[in-house]
Amino acid sequence: MKPTIQLQSPQLEFRGALVQQLREVSKKLGLSIATIHSAVAHLDLFMDAHRLRSDRLTHVALACLSLAAKSDVKFSLAPTLKTLSKASGVQLCGNTFRQLEWMVGQHVRWRLLAPTPVTFASLLAQYVVTDSDLTTRHPKFVRRFRRDGIKLLEAYLDLTLSDVRLKVVDSVEVGCACVSCARAELGLSAWPDYLADVAGKTNETIAPIARLLHRMMQIKSRETTECEVDQGYSSARTTPNITPSTSPQYHITSNYPQNISNISYYQNQTDYRLYRASRLIEASVEPSTSMAVKRIRDQSELELDRKRYRVAISQAVQ
Repeated sequence: MKPTIQLQSPQLEFRGALVQQLREVSKKLGLSIATIHSAVAHLDLFMDAHRLRSDRLTHVALACLSLAAKSDVKFSLAPTLKTLSKASGVQLCGNTFRQLEWMVGQHVRWRLLAPTPVTFASLLAQYVVTDSDLTTRHPKFVRRFRRDGIKLLEAYLDLTLSDVRLKVVDSVEVGCACVSCARAELGLSAWPDYLADVAGKTNETIAPIARLLHRMMQIKSRETTECEVDQGYSSARTTPNITPSTSPQYHITSNYPQNISNISYYQNQTDYRLYRASRLIEASVEPSTSMAVKRIRDQSELELDRKRYRVAISQAVQ
């Protein structure tokens, strides 16, 4: 029987930041997505039953990740205390950290290999793209199509960590919904009859969870697109409605000296060295006071870009 998670946990507001931190640490250490899911499952159970200090939440999350890594991978390959501390940027005390690991293990009754959505999704991963779904037998197409299916499955499995409401749903249903969403993204039948027979779950059971995951993925994709667009001045989320034409610290006047040096343009030499080391300025370039002018590209440059694009596409297909 799956333990019940109370969604009214007083520390629920910290969960998103902790999960994201576990993602980043796992990426640095090369841990699998199964390890992350196990760590988050331990974290949810432990945080729901304990009221922790805000400055200890990260230590508990890392302890859960350490236990999950020791149970999912070979024990000798599990990250050490020094490795975890370096990857997370958090100073860890050996005795305190081992006590945290013991407390988490005792709370979950040492069921460190409890099934997660990744457990069931990995069993059904071979059905994301089957031979009957292929329209051609070209080896390159088959490899790319199967690779895209696995990437989509991992993306949806990672998405399930973001919403704590999915933790009260059976792991097998969440894993099946991820497989269904991956197939739907590829333009295949989301949950055919043979998959329902293999998994023992009907389409009526999987469809509501799959629709929820699909909406979550759409929101995530929309937010990612907005963040990419906001690199300039087009988004109203982070930029003001009226962009000032000059910096608030350095106003350009009519008697602006033309022979000003790079160092005197900044407040002090420390700022100048910092910006130069960060490659934000070049030592040989004087600060420009002219307005930006849109550069018009001639036909030869456009044709060259088209040729480069065709070569890149041909290399990617090969």
